Amino acid sequence: MWKSYTPDVGDTLHVYLNGDAYNNYVAAELFDGDKDLMQRVKKGDKVHNDATLDARPAYVKVSASPGGGDYTVLLCREV
Repeated sequence: MWKSYTPDVGDTLHVYLNGDAYNNYVAAELFDGDKDLMQRVKKGDKVHNDATLDARPAYVKVSASPGGGDYTVLLCREV
């Protein structure tokens, strides 16, 4: 899990996952400080509830099955 207090409440955030990890069913989930699921990127199970940070911190949880391979997760803040 990666956690940051740098994004501010009201910032627009998007989580991305590299293609190889996506094709191996790795999941990247973006949560806010209220522990609300904002976004999930996973093959066959995408969720995009919200892009606006409601409470700090923002954190990304990455999960994979054994053999899921390497992954790269990117969290972008719109400016």
